[in-house]
Amino acid sequence: MLYGIGRDGALPGRVFAYLHPRRNVPTINLWVIGMVAYVGSLPMNYELTAEILNFGAFLGFMGVNFAAFWQFYIVGQPQRKRHFVMDALLPGAGFLFCLGIFLGLATPAKIAGGIWFAAGLIYLGIKARGFRVLPRMIHFE
Repeated sequence: MLYGIGRDGALPGRVFAYLHPRRNVPTINLWVIGMVAYVGSLPMNYELTAEILNFGAFLGFMGVNFAAFWQFYIVGQPQRKRHFVMDALLPGAGFLFCLGIFLGLATPAKIAGGIWFAAGLIYLGIKARGFRVLPRMIHFE
Protein backbone atom coordinates (compact mmCIF):
# COMPACT_ATOMS: atom_id res chain seq x y z
CA MET A 1 0.00 0.00 0.00
CA LEU A 2 2.70 2.50 0.93
CA TYR A 3 4.58 1.61 -2.26
CA GLY A 4 1.63 2.99 -4.27
CA ILE A 5 1.44 6.08 -2.09
CA GLY A 6 5.17 6.68 -2.63
CA ARG A 7 4.90 5.95 -6.34
CA ASP A 8 2.11 8.49 -6.70
CA GLY A 9 4.06 11.15 -4.79
CA ALA A 10 1.89 11.36 -1.66
CA LEU A 11 4.89 10.25 0.43
CA PRO A 12 8.57 10.74 -0.43
CA GLY A 13 9.27 8.53 -3.44
CA ARG A 14 12.93 7.83 -2.66
CA VAL A 15 11.91 5.82 0.37
CA PHE A 16 8.38 4.64 -0.31
CA ALA A 17 8.49 4.02 -4.07
CA TYR A 18 11.87 2.28 -4.33
CA LEU A 19 11.70 -1.34 -5.51
CA HIS A 20 14.62 -3.71 -5.18
CA PRO A 21 15.79 -4.30 -8.78
CA ARG A 22 16.07 -8.09 -8.49
CA ARG A 23 13.36 -8.96 -5.96
CA ASN A 24 10.81 -6.28 -6.99
CA VAL A 25 10.05 -5.65 -3.30
CA PRO A 26 9.85 -2.22 -1.60
CA THR A 27 12.81 -3.03 0.69
CA ILE A 28 13.58 0.48 2.02
CA ASN A 29 9.88 1.02 2.73
CA LEU A 30 9.70 -2.27 4.65
CA TRP A 31 12.76 -1.42 6.74
CA VAL A 32 11.56 2.11 7.56
CA ILE A 33 8.05 1.03 8.55
CA GLY A 34 9.38 -1.98 10.46
CA MET A 35 11.85 0.13 12.43
CA VAL A 36 9.27 2.82 13.21
CA ALA A 37 6.85 0.15 14.45
CA TYR A 38 9.55 -1.61 16.46
CA VAL A 39 10.96 1.53 18.11
CA GLY A 40 7.46 2.87 18.75
CA SER A 41 6.38 -0.36 20.43
CA LEU A 42 9.41 -0.67 22.75
CA PRO A 43 8.10 1.52 25.58
CA MET A 44 4.63 -0.05 25.43
CA ASN A 45 3.22 -3.30 26.73
CA TYR A 46 1.56 -5.80 24.41
CA GLU A 47 -1.98 -4.80 25.39
CA LEU A 48 -1.47 -1.10 24.63
CA THR A 49 0.26 -1.91 21.34
CA ALA A 50 -2.68 -4.12 20.31
CA GLU A 51 -5.21 -1.44 21.28
CA ILE A 52 -3.37 1.20 19.24
CA LEU A 53 -3.48 -1.19 16.29
CA ASN A 54 -7.21 -1.65 16.92
CA PHE A 55 -7.67 2.14 16.99
CA GLY A 56 -6.49 2.34 13.38
CA ALA A 57 -8.28 -0.81 12.29
CA PHE A 58 -11.68 0.18 13.69
CA LEU A 59 -11.31 3.73 12.43
CA GLY A 60 -10.76 2.21 8.97
CA PHE A 61 -13.68 -0.22 9.35
CA MET A 62 -15.97 2.64 10.36
CA GLY A 63 -14.80 4.56 7.29
CA VAL A 64 -15.52 1.63 4.98
CA ASN A 65 -18.99 1.09 6.43
CA PHE A 66 -19.83 4.79 6.22
CA ALA A 67 -18.52 4.95 2.64
CA ALA A 68 -20.63 1.93 1.65
CA PHE A 69 -23.74 3.51 3.21
CA TRP A 70 -23.01 6.84 1.54
CA GLN A 71 -22.19 5.46 -1.91
CA PHE A 72 -24.93 2.86 -2.21
CA TYR A 73 -27.79 4.31 -0.17
CA ILE A 74 -27.38 8.10 -0.26
CA VAL A 75 -25.74 8.64 -3.67
CA GLY A 76 -27.00 5.46 -5.34
CA GLN A 77 -25.71 3.66 -8.38
CA PRO A 78 -27.08 4.00 -11.91
CA GLN A 79 -28.97 0.95 -13.13
CA ARG A 80 -29.17 -0.42 -9.57
CA LYS A 81 -32.13 -0.34 -7.21
CA ARG A 82 -31.42 0.66 -3.61
CA HIS A 83 -31.92 -2.05 -1.00
CA PHE A 84 -32.50 -0.74 2.52
CA VAL A 85 -31.14 -3.83 4.28
CA MET A 86 -28.02 -4.23 2.14
CA ASP A 87 -27.26 -0.56 1.48
CA ALA A 88 -28.29 1.17 4.71
CA LEU A 89 -29.02 -1.23 7.56
CA LEU A 90 -25.97 -3.51 7.30
CA PRO A 91 -23.36 -0.78 6.78
CA GLY A 92 -25.02 1.29 9.51
CA ALA A 93 -25.00 -1.65 11.93
CA GLY A 94 -21.38 -2.36 11.02
CA PHE A 95 -20.47 1.25 11.68
CA LEU A 96 -22.22 1.27 15.06
CA PHE A 97 -20.69 -2.08 16.08
CA CYS A 98 -17.19 -0.81 15.24
CA LEU A 99 -17.92 2.51 16.97
CA GLY A 100 -18.87 0.65 20.15
CA ILE A 101 -15.60 -1.26 20.16
CA PHE A 102 -13.68 1.88 19.20
CA LEU A 103 -15.16 3.85 22.11
CA GLY A 104 -14.31 0.99 24.47
CA LEU A 105 -10.57 1.19 23.77
CA ALA A 106 -8.34 2.28 26.64
CA THR A 107 -7.68 6.01 27.00
CA PRO A 108 -3.91 5.74 26.31
CA ALA A 109 -4.67 3.97 23.02
CA LYS A 110 -7.13 6.70 22.06
CA ILE A 111 -4.57 9.38 22.89
CA ALA A 112 -1.75 7.68 20.97
CA GLY A 113 -4.03 6.88 18.02
CA GLY A 114 -5.40 10.42 18.05
CA ILE A 115 -1.88 11.86 17.97
CA TRP A 116 -0.97 9.59 15.05
CA PHE A 117 -4.20 10.56 13.25
CA ALA A 118 -3.55 14.27 13.89
CA ALA A 119 -0.01 13.90 12.54
CA GLY A 120 -1.47 12.40 9.36
CA LEU A 121 -3.96 15.26 9.02
CA ILE A 122 -1.18 17.81 9.51
CA TYR A 123 0.93 16.07 6.85
CA LEU A 124 -2.07 16.04 4.50
CA GLY A 125 -2.69 19.73 5.19
CA ILE A 126 0.91 20.54 4.32
CA LYS A 127 0.84 18.45 1.14
CA ALA A 128 -2.50 20.03 0.14
CA ARG A 129 -1.19 23.56 0.84
CA GLY A 130 -3.58 24.23 3.70
CA PHE A 131 -6.33 22.20 1.97
CA ARG A 132 -6.48 24.76 -0.84
CA VAL A 133 -5.56 22.17 -3.49
CA LEU A 134 -6.63 18.57 -3.89
CA PRO A 135 -4.09 16.07 -2.56
CA ARG A 136 -2.48 13.69 -5.04
CA MET A 137 -4.70 10.82 -6.02
CA ILE A 138 -3.50 7.29 -5.42
CA HIS A 139 -3.89 4.89 -8.33
CA PHE A 140 -4.47 1.25 -7.39
CA GLU A 141 -4.00 -0.39 -10.77
